[in-house]
Amino acid sequence: MAQRTGELVGEVNSTHQFDNDALFRYCSSHVEGFPVSSSRFSNSQVKISQTHMIFYFNSAFK
Repeated sequence: MAQRTGELVGEVNSTHQFDNDALFRYCSSHVEGFPVSSSRFSNSQVKISQTHMIFYFNSAFK
């Protein structure tokens, strides 16, 4: 069992990849306060889910 959050997330599985740029453009247009630069936008996938795909999005802004 994972002991730290970092052990629970990893790279998005190749079969679950999506257009990261399109997602960023959507979020920056529809989410109030979302950053305008995609330089710090990233996504990961939770590794422990067996039945549902769970993604973690990080925009690294305050």
